[in-house]
Amino acid sequence: MAQDEAEEELYRRAAAVIDKTIEQRRSEFTNAQLEDLLIFIAFNECKVRIRCQREIEQFNKELESLQAQLADYLEKTE
Repeated sequence: MAQDEAEEELYRRAAAVIDKTIEQRRSEFTNAQLEDLLIFIAFNECKVRIRCQREIEQFNKELESLQAQLADYLEKTE
C-alpha cells in the first residue's frame, strides 16, 4: 500500500470513529450542539493520547532497564 493510500485509510478510519462517537454522544446528550460534542470528543481523545504517551514512556523505561540487565548479564557470562 502506497503511503498516500495508507494516509487516506487513516483519515477514513478517523472519520468513521468520529462519526460513531458523535452518534453515541448524541444519544447521551440529546440537547448538545455539534460543537459541544466535538469539543467533548477532542478532549477525550487528547486524554487518551496523553495516557498512551505516559504508557509508552513507562515501557521505554522498562525496556532500557531490561537492556541494561541483559548487557550486564552478557558481560558477566563472557
